[in-house]
This record gives sequence, C-alpha cells and structure tokens, in this order.
Amino acid sequence: MGASWSDDRLIAVHENGNPVRPEWYSAEFQRIRKRAGLRRIPLKGLRNTSVSLVLASGVPVHIVATWHGHDPAMSLSIYSDVHPRDLESAGAALFGPDGGRRPRQVGKF
Repeated sequence: MGASWSDDRLIAVHENGNPVRPEWYSAEFQRIRKRAGLRRIPLKGLRNTSVSLVLASGVPVHIVATWHGHDPAMSLSIYSDVHPRDLESAGAALFGPDGGRRPRQVGKF
C-alpha cells in the first residue's frame, strides 16, 4: 500500500500495517469453516484434531510432539482424543474378538 516498513517488531500485520488482533484469527477461521459447511469447533480444537489424527495414523508420539512443538507427554495427555474404535480395539486385544466369552490364550503357563 506504499507504506514503509515499521520497525515496531510486529509479526502479523494487515496490508496497511495495522496489527492483526488475535481474535481476528478465530473469526476468520469461523467464516471459512461456515462457508465449508463444517461443524463449529474452536480454532484451538484444530491442534487436538491434528494430534489425534496423526497419532491414529501410526506416527510415533515423539515425532508428533516435535511437529506440534511440545513434549510427548503433552501430546498424549492433553491433545490426543480417544475414539470409540480405539476403545473397541483395546477391548478386542484384551478379551478377544468374541468379547471374552472364551479365555484368550496369550502364552504357555
């Protein structure tokens, strides 16, 4: 717009040099989400979704954590979501595909 660079150390500015307020990102995200016909989630929910999807695809937790810029424990305890199919898989691993009606043989005793 012809304005010279301002050395006020702002990282995100509009084309006219005015600072981008943090709430603008959330509002813009909601406008895009609505146009796409997606259900409403908070902008910060994208991090949870991203961590959960990448973990579910089999990427090791230390890589997921590094990608998202935090500790593996945080990836697992705060940002990952458990899906019903994950719980079903855990139950099947413990009780077998028949729901535990017959004891599952794990090893020789």
